[in-house]
Amino acid sequence: PGTAVGRALREILTLTRGNAAAPEPPTTPSSASEWLARSYALQARFRLAEARDAAARAVLLAPRLGFAHARLAELEFSLEHRRQALTALDAALRQAPRLASAHALKGFVLLEDHRPREALVAFDRAIALDAALGHAWLGRGLALQRLRQQSEALLAFQTAAALEPRRALLRSYLGKAFSAAGEPALAEKDLHQARNLDPGDPTAWFYSALHHWQQNRPNRAVGELERSIELNDHRQIFRSRLGLDRDRAVRSANLAAVYEDAGLSEAGRRAAAHAVSEDYANFSAHLFLSDSYRAVEDPNRFDLRHESARFSELLVANLLAPSGSGNLSQLLPQQERLRFFDPAPLGFSSLTTFQSPGNWQQLGTAFGSLQGFSYALDVAYAWQREQEINDWRERKDASLQIKQRLGPQDELYLQVAFSDGDSGDVARHYDPTNAHPDLRVSERQVPNLLAGWHRAWTPASHTLLLLARLSDDFHLSDEGVNVLHLQPDVANAVRVSYPAGGYGLRFAGDFTLYSAELQHIWQHDRHTVVAGGRLQSGAVESEATLSRVLTGAISEDQIDEPMRRANGYLYYHVQVFEPLRLVGGASYDRLTFPRNSELAPLTSGEETIDLPTPKTGLLFTPWRGGSLRGAYTRSLGGLFFDNSVRIEPAHVAGFSQAFRSVLPESSVGLVAGSTFDTGNIAFDQRLPGGTHLGVAAEWLHSEGERTLGVTTGPAPVPFPGAVASTEQTLKFRERNFSAYAVQLLGDGLSLGARYRLSEAQLETRLPEVPKTATGLDQAEQSERSLLHQVALSLHYQHSGGAFGQWETVWHRQHNSGYTPARPGDDFWQHHFWVGYRFPRRTLEVRAGVLNLTDQDYRLNPLNSFVAPPRHRTAVVSLRLNF
Repeated sequence: PGTAVGRALREILTLTRGNAAAPEPPTTPSSASEWLARSYALQARFRLAEARDAAARAVLLAPRLGFAHARLAELEFSLEHRRQALTALDAALRQAPRLASAHALKGFVLLEDHRPREALVAFDRAIALDAALGHAWLGRGLALQRLRQQSEALLAFQTAAALEPRRALLRSYLGKAFSAAGEPALAEKDLHQARNLDPGDPTAWFYSALHHWQQNRPNRAVGELERSIELNDHRQIFRSRLGLDRDRAVRSANLAAVYEDAGLSEAGRRAAAHAVSEDYANFSAHLFLSDSYRAVEDPNRFDLRHESARFSELLVANLLAPSGSGNLSQLLPQQERLRFFDPAPLGFSSLTTFQSPGNWQQLGTAFGSLQGFSYALDVAYAWQREQEINDWRERKDASLQIKQRLGPQDELYLQVAFSDGDSGDVARHYDPTNAHPDLRVSERQVPNLLAGWHRAWTPASHTLLLLARLSDDFHLSDEGVNVLHLQPDVANAVRVSYPAGGYGLRFAGDFTLYSAELQHIWQHDRHTVVAGGRLQSGAVESEATLSRVLTGAISEDQIDEPMRRANGYLYYHVQVFEPLRLVGGASYDRLTFPRNSELAPLTSGEETIDLPTPKTGLLFTPWRGGSLRGAYTRSLGGLFFDNSVRIEPAHVAGFSQAFRSVLPESSVGLVAGSTFDTGNIAFDQRLPGGTHLGVAAEWLHSEGERTLGVTTGPAPVPFPGAVASTEQTLKFRERNFSAYAVQLLGDGLSLGARYRLSEAQLETRLPEVPKTATGLDQAEQSERSLLHQVALSLHYQHSGGAFGQWETVWHRQHNSGYTPARPGDDFWQHHFWVGYRFPRRTLEVRAGVLNLTDQDYRLNPLNSFVAPPRHRTAVVSLRLNF
């Protein structure tokens, strides 16, 4: 007992008897055996870094001991130091070439480095040396899965579980493999057995949740995923703090997708926000956030408030996603098919939607992955026509995205996109009869090119580079354009008016943008730093002809002005203590853009804005199931779509800070270089029994200045004398409060209630026009709109595949400050859907009726909302996933 070997055995026996909490022996180890025993004792106390140091001391004392090198490699791998682990394994196998466990461990390290063929050789060597080594068979199955040899992989998983039938982890992977092979009964048997063998292991709960989601049991999947997250830290004996956060982020991202399917969209965004904060390099969370904005975007693509956040998050997701593991499609989200293993070499997804007015939308993507190469080819066609004046749109889109692994650490991303659209007046109008009957718009983007590079220096250190060239060719014609007229009278005062009948306008604009952005992500235990910079340069060419019927052309303008942007940013996340995470950051923008390239008569010249912008946020989980988030940000918009081509963080604590425009474009049109101030706070609570509650408050403030083209002269009709320009300032404020409550019942029933109160105020001024001008009150605005919305919903999903949904929505709006007055509206609408969904989501058929009672309405577009249908509308859709 007094020897070094005896002291080592005594320490190991203390651990095996379940006394990991016992104090460490007072003596300092003096031999390699003692240091190895001490490394196990330290690991049992969740002190992985110290355990690694102890194993390193053993290697120094016994450099020819292969097992010591293998022990060091095991701990380096637990700390996610893959290079150091491979170095230690090479040393171990030089000293002990027949050490089967070292060969198996090398296989797992090679799998993490995306080298499945080399990993398979290592696992086969381990099995040849020790055919009863269960985790070597597990690794062999995982390598074969990567190599698309599904039947052999399943056999390897079965062998691993048969060799060590009491190991819960092996049962979990076998159940996962059975589910992927389409054997639900066998999958549930093994996953259930794994949970019984080790109820504290989160792996079985996680895979069981994904299995039940694919078997149309979303509520059960929600409960199991929530349980998996609660148990996440039970693996801290094997995982570093950073690794545990990464595991939690993966579970949270999947939970966000399942929440959405169960009718818990608010909780889904909260889960995705936590996933991004826990592991900023987690591509799935960024992808879900992008998809969540797709659901609330204006289908007419006119009010584009959320475009920047959606596209930015999608770019980040595509750059970070390992080749073969992401979802490169720009159209159809990966959440349609949560996958257990890597995608096949060829897959296909499509969504066909038809609405009774004759509207038709077709989305399709072909995708796949093979040996470090993945791709997605997207095509889309949409035809939409409402039963209103000149409200129609036709759009065709196509894009190709590819991702190529260049080595263990480097990946290349390329995207080529085409777009072609024609439309009438698709802006939102309080009264649809106010639409412009002669407005015609065409827009072409041929082609848009994006190239990205991702280097993973380590699992905790990533560099992203995004290069882009985008072009937009825009044409507009209208015979009823309102242009401000300034008319001096005999007293040398000014009369402000909009001439009756308006002007004719022919406009053509061409915008070409070049963008380059470099970003580095560094993560370490409780700290994350995201730093980068963006440079953009573009050219704006515009031509506009303004005319009247009697006089012909009044102005013919042509401008060619530059657009430039320089941006630098730094964001810092810190886990202050376990429930509290703080976010701080700042960015600096310098934006130069044309003075007036859009609002005829055009004005040459350029404007420059310099703006430092602070960012701050917090995420706090004060108790089980509770989540408090808050943020304040300031940011700067762009000229057109340039602010969407970015990988700078678009969210702080899960709240968007990137906007194409906060000012409602249906009310005021384009305002270049506007500033955005946002304040947000939200609290969510999950209660036992499947109850989810939440409240949120949002404050948005935006300011902008622009140059308006005006006509001048003694009379606007029929002969305005000349053209000029004047400045306009705009201030917009929006305050929103929302609350929700959702109850999950059984495997597939959810009842939901939601309330939203939105107040919007817009103030526009003409500071260069004398305050004494006649009619100025008609040109300046001080408008306010207050909107109440209540939504009651019922979602039912039967495990056999049938599902149904019902939603009743109440709107009530009050408007003030308008001349002529805009009376408020108060109305209910009812919508329902029924359908059938195959297991594993291979096919879904859905049919429904929107606005069941054919309730028309008048809603002021000053408020932000998803426009409800104006007429009773039948909807049929078909979704395929293969």
